Amino acid sequence: MGMMFTWPSSTVNNFKSNETVLSHAMGPYEVALFGSLSSVGALVGTPLFGYLSDNIGRKYSCIAAGIPFLVAWSMIAIFRQVEVVLAALFIAGVGAASAFISPVFASEICQDSLRGVMTIGTVIFYNLGILLSYLLGGHLSYYCFVYVQITISALYILLASFLKDSPVHLMNKGREYEAAKSIAFYRSVTPESKEVLEELSTIKNILNLESCVSPEEVKLNGTQKPTNKGNVSPLKYLLKSQPSRRALAVCLTMITAANLMGMIVVLVYAEPIFEDAVPGVPATLCTVVLAVVTIAAAITSACLANRAGRKVIMLYSAGGSAVVTLLLGSQLHLGWGPHVLTAVLIYVFCFVYGIGAGTIPYILFCEVFVPEVKSFCSMLVMEWAWLCSFFVLLVFNPLVDAMGLGPVFYIFSVICMCTAIFCYFFQPETKGLPVDVIQTLFTKKSKLNVVV
Repeated sequence: MGMMFTWPSSTVNNFKSNETVLSHAMGPYEVALFGSLSSVGALVGTPLFGYLSDNIGRKYSCIAAGIPFLVAWSMIAIFRQVEVVLAALFIAGVGAASAFISPVFASEICQDSLRGVMTIGTVIFYNLGILLSYLLGGHLSYYCFVYVQITISALYILLASFLKDSPVHLMNKGREYEAAKSIAFYRSVTPESKEVLEELSTIKNILNLESCVSPEEVKLNGTQKPTNKGNVSPLKYLLKSQPSRRALAVCLTMITAANLMGMIVVLVYAEPIFEDAVPGVPATLCTVVLAVVTIAAAITSACLANRAGRKVIMLYSAGGSAVVTLLLGSQLHLGWGPHVLTAVLIYVFCFVYGIGAGTIPYILFCEVFVPEVKSFCSMLVMEWAWLCSFFVLLVFNPLVDAMGLGPVFYIFSVICMCTAIFCYFFQPETKGLPVDVIQTLFTKKSKLNVVV
């Protein structure tokens, strides 16, 4: 997925030129669609994969997600028409809509103590895809790169078929024996082992919560718990559960901020930005270094997530990003330093953003929801994330034309600072906590009444 989203960075200049490999050069409107249509496809595909995740399971949803990528890259390999390439990116975006399933899947197959690291692992591999895209896009021919993508898509479908489904999903469907085998597979033990039985018991306790109202909420509000939760749909459960609604509000706000802070623009339009900012340095080299920096940031985040905590990392990341984007904007706008300083500031921004804002919101929506609404709420969060991504990519080029590249980063700086303020007041610390305890953090009136 990372390779698909950053592919425009290495090909957009060719597609705009008269020597393009396509049937004709792309115009300004087609270039805007080229960078953003994958997000539109993801908007369409997210409800589909939300439904599939709950009904056929995490494993088979992941396998299904590989099919649109295989179809899309095959279309690009066969046809040269601009319209077909744009349609292929839309189809690939439908497959990318499954992005929320991978961190949810990872969080459900590991222990609470490893949840943060495992969830960030999905971000690390996304960034590895970005690195591969920059490396291969700068050194392989157009069609050779496309054939590599086809091969990777086919391998992904094959390898995903060897996984076991999430034990939480299997237990939620009443398939306890299969859930035991799944836990045993991921722990390298036998299904009858004590570790498996204890984990099954924990999952049962989470799934058999008797009410949509938490014990802490009963104490705070005097709400009486009904004797049986019954077979409640995710939407009805969400409407009845105040902690889940508040958790959703916090996740939506943080994912919005993460998309509006500017990193998506830097990744998708990396080569044109570097060509404009540091004309004396090869843009391909700059983008490869950028991808290495994002991977280093994600690994650093994985190391810190279970030590410093989610909230502290997010605060420093958002606040630091505000300072760096302000400096970067002024450098691009006023040119007060040498060109190489621009590249350095871009790298610093990517690192500071990546250790917190690029990872923590994605950990959070995997941690804060009970299984009854986890897929549904994760789908809502990612649907909103794709909408924000599409909006940012669509308006970026017109904003740059109207204001210049520097002032656009001033806007990003303001958003970063607002994000830090929000996280200070409303983001709870979830490090190492089970979901039932995390839910009680969203019942404290003094913390979260403002957001719901």
